[in-house]
Amino acid sequence: MLGQLNLKRKTVLVVLGTLLTSMLVIWFSTNSVLLINRANTLWDEFLQHDRVASSSLHTIQTTMGYGGFIHDFKNYVLRRDKAYGKSLLRHKKALEDAIDKYYDLDLTDEEIEALGTLEGTVEQYWRNYVTATSRECVDLSPQELDILVRVDDGPSIEALKVLDNARIAYSEKIHKETGAALKRASELAFIGWVAVPGIMVFGWLLVHFMQQVFQATAEAEKHRNELNALLEASPDAMINVAPGGKIVRANRGAVELFGFSLEELLAMQLEELVPAEFQKNHKKMRREYFATPTKRPMEQAGQLVAKHKDGRHIPVEVSLNYIVRDGETLVIATVRNVAERIAAERKTLKLLSDNRTLARRNMETQEAERHRLSRELHDELGQQVTAIRINAELIEKSCTQDQAATLEHADEIKIIAADLVQNIRSITNGLRPANLDYLGLTDTLIEHTDQWQRRHPDIELDFVIEGELDGFSEEVNISLFRLAQESLTNIEKHAFATEVSLTLKREDDYVRLEVKDNGRGTHKGRQHRGIGIHGMEERTRALNGDFNFISKPGYGALVQILIPVSMAAEKS
Repeated sequence: MLGQLNLKRKTVLVVLGTLLTSMLVIWFSTNSVLLINRANTLWDEFLQHDRVASSSLHTIQTTMGYGGFIHDFKNYVLRRDKAYGKSLLRHKKALEDAIDKYYDLDLTDEEIEALGTLEGTVEQYWRNYVTATSRECVDLSPQELDILVRVDDGPSIEALKVLDNARIAYSEKIHKETGAALKRASELAFIGWVAVPGIMVFGWLLVHFMQQVFQATAEAEKHRNELNALLEASPDAMINVAPGGKIVRANRGAVELFGFSLEELLAMQLEELVPAEFQKNHKKMRREYFATPTKRPMEQAGQLVAKHKDGRHIPVEVSLNYIVRDGETLVIATVRNVAERIAAERKTLKLLSDNRTLARRNMETQEAERHRLSRELHDELGQQVTAIRINAELIEKSCTQDQAATLEHADEIKIIAADLVQNIRSITNGLRPANLDYLGLTDTLIEHTDQWQRRHPDIELDFVIEGELDGFSEEVNISLFRLAQESLTNIEKHAFATEVSLTLKREDDYVRLEVKDNGRGTHKGRQHRGIGIHGMEERTRALNGDFNFISKPGYGALVQILIPVSMAAEKS
């Protein structure tokens, strides 16, 4: 067919063929280079992301680990050395800066949640450090202080694992995307293999890419080793369990908690660490969890029991999480020994009970002394003042008209005596309202609120009484009266209110007292519980009651008090 064409046409056909071939070569080469550049761009973005993530995660891990933030906190608890407090603040700032840098990256919801968990742990440590430095903790021993301010490190460790796994997942994603781009580029380059320069560029980029892959793999291995070291340093036991219940990994904390060697643990089934009476039910729950694995914090599991190598039972708390590796689900169990905490809680409850008993006795003694002083003022001083007034009247009767000066002095004595009687009544009523013994709680409060309203006519006071409020013990009657009295006094001094409501009512098994005002209130972060509020809370707690003080700027304040009827009932 070509033989039938003249030279010109053959030349044109060859030129066209050459141009077409050149265009095809150029197209294949260009697309190959573009795909390779795409892979290189993805990898550069990954390196930039990984550099910031690795640096921030490394800072978080090292700063929170040995010699860092948590180490300074525990050393302060043990030694009370202020130098550790300064170091703690410095490490706190470093942690916050590293977390802020991490936030600047393009993160998943899980990574954001993990960073929030780390921020919460750092903040909890700092609040507990502030508590440890407070005056209330000065007399505590290091052991007591450690129990009081101990922080759960489990969520932060889980958060670090989430961040590390997210980095690995991101790396795998980039690997897949760059791998796909390179595969397509290779196919195009193979088709357009005649484009030697393009092949050389591709080869150079491929070598460069492989170098970056090796570098990233080494970095990932480094961080994985750091994470393993951190898990080994965890005081909690950490166990990885396969679907069949076999233990496939355990840290040093698990060896210390259960008493088995690492080799023994790795040869055991998980149920062997559970008391015999719970093993059957535990195996069923394990299978159900593997069927639908979810993240379960310690507070959702409640208190459980584990078995030590020597047979004794250990109270524990367990959090569960899971990972999928090579298509197989592995459960990560974090186990914490809570025996010391339970003992400390029991001791704390006993101390709290003793303190409440002591507070009740102190209040009873105080009220008895007030009662005695009130009676002595009324019986002795009151009688003496009355005698003075009677003598002044007798002087008036015995004076003649020409003794005007004497009559004037006698009248002044009568006026002073009347004022003294009024002052004595006011003092005795403040020490011990006499009507409380004769009229009861309800009528005494009505009289007191009426007097308060007369003193403050510019404030609208609404007093509401509901339910059966008779038959309470003297202790409860006095306490409810004092609580209402102190609430109104606080409003009078600090609230600048125009409306006040006081409610006393019976609610099933409780007596409720509520005092609310529309005053200036106070900001939550600036609420100052003075002696009055603190005393009200202590008086309520002594009766096994609940005390709540709520205030907000511009919305006034609310005092809520609940006292159980079992405490309020009259003693037989």
